[in-house]
Amino acid sequence: MSRSLLSGLRGQEMSGLIHQRVSTSLEELKIRKFNNGESRLELPKEALVGKQVGVVMGSGGCGNENDAIMEILLTTQTARLNGARRTVLVAPLFFYIRQDKPEEIESRVTPMAAKIVADQLKAAGVDHVITMDLHSAQMECFFSMPITHLSADSVKKQWLTNQDWFLPDNVVLVAPDAGAAKRVSTLASEVGVGEVMLHKFREKEGTQNEIRNVVLMGDVKHKIAVIDDDIADSCGTVVAAAERLKEAGALRVIALITHGVFSGEALQNFKACEAIEQVVVTNTICQEENKKLYDRLTVLDTSKLFADAFSSVCDLQGNDHLE
Repeated sequence: MSRSLLSGLRGQEMSGLIHQRVSTSLEELKIRKFNNGESRLELPKEALVGKQVGVVMGSGGCGNENDAIMEILLTTQTARLNGARRTVLVAPLFFYIRQDKPEEIESRVTPMAAKIVADQLKAAGVDHVITMDLHSAQMECFFSMPITHLSADSVKKQWLTNQDWFLPDNVVLVAPDAGAAKRVSTLASEVGVGEVMLHKFREKEGTQNEIRNVVLMGDVKHKIAVIDDDIADSCGTVVAAAERLKEAGALRVIALITHGVFSGEALQNFKACEAIEQVVVTNTICQEENKKLYDRLTVLDTSKLFADAFSSVCDLQGNDHLE
């Protein structure tokens, strides 16, 4: 079964990289806005009848996330209405991943926003989702369609072990909070290094991203400390962690991040933090502009993982169709 890639503004870099690795066509769709902010999608020029269509258009990391979701829904429906047999969403960073469980606030409960988005995708016609490093494993249960949940660990492992300073006895991986402990422990075991954990105390209401105190659990003295985090937004967690690690005697501190949102003053916070020697991030969000603003930013390419996953999904579905 033939296949095609459709991309919007938020997926241009990743779709281009995937296109270089798989044998398929690529069309970048244009979105125009009405004066009231309503989005309108231009129809694809390529015939999609009977094809498996990959929609590459995940979270932009910054800007209007709700617009990005709407663009995916419109693109998916457009593909289905124009004859696509299956649609595969490639969303390197999924939406609302930090709202993955209900929270009780003053006897009132918040919704699971990530689950709502997953339901919308199903309704729009998404048959399969490919994404990376969801905020929690339980999020896989949100999807009523198949999901390929990729890990950035292989890319992180390759980068770590290729550094000239990497010696297992000299490096320790750092979980920035309790929620990251299991994920960090897995990577630490794979590369054969020790691990420590930080426990952070946040200010109360109205200051969600401000860290008040950080407690270190473990020893980093005379070690190269690598903070392994799945997502960095305002980067208050990473900065506070780096400063605490230096206070505890770490020789060097490096941040290793999957999803670099870097909103607001995040890059300025990094620049002002002398404790952080380097920030390493994957390209699940395009980092080209950020690299110009922060010269200690290293970007790791994850496109092969997404390209291989897309090819595998299409091959499997194609074989099912033949049967």
